[in-house]
Amino acid sequence: MARVCRTGFVVSGLLRRTLRVATHAALTPRLRLVRLRPETPFPYRAGQFLSVEVAPCKRRAYSFAGDPGSELVDLLVDVAPGGDGSRFVEGLSTGDAILAYGPQGGFVLPRPLAPVTVAVGVDVGAAPIRSMAHEAARRAEGGGLRAFLVWQDLEAIPSGEPFDFPGPPSVEPIHLQADPGGVWLARIAALCPAAAFLCGERKALARLEEALCAAGVDADRISTEVFY
Repeated sequence: MARVCRTGFVVSGLLRRTLRVATHAALTPRLRLVRLRPETPFPYRAGQFLSVEVAPCKRRAYSFAGDPGSELVDLLVDVAPGGDGSRFVEGLSTGDAILAYGPQGGFVLPRPLAPVTVAVGVDVGAAPIRSMAHEAARRAEGGGLRAFLVWQDLEAIPSGEPFDFPGPPSVEPIHLQADPGGVWLARIAALCPAAAFLCGERKALARLEEALCAAGVDADRISTEVFY
């Protein structure tokens, strides 16, 4: 099983980049969508992340949440924890410059995309899944990707602009607390995907991994990225 944990990410040897805040929107009381304009364009893959300087000698990892082909860089940030990263993002204004390292990470879609690939984002784990949906559509492989967003708090669900998804693929939001019986797990597992990309908090991902493996999905075909 491919597992990615970003608690000890490395920034040595990476280019330090300057990006400026283009827009800063509150999607819900806890979610912020920050759109950044790089001083110089740089390529990245959906599923990768930036290491952002949020205070002296302190960095936080934020997954790209937008279209890799766009001139702007989208970051989706949960500010509920209230730590250094949350305060930094809450304090941003249009035109502010931020320093970051990247892109980093290997939680990316393969080339070519498997005919049936499932991508699931739990809460703020929706960020890389949104980016993957854009990348698959841009590669004209959107029909092979089924994307799901799992929200454990109904009030946390963003909708409409500026948090949009391309089509295809279809993106199906699921409210986890309204489905205590785990029907959502069975629906995703029933697709019997050739590959699965799961992102979010550990407990929900563990339940989904178990359901996929029970449905016959090879554990080596499941990639996860745990958010804390």
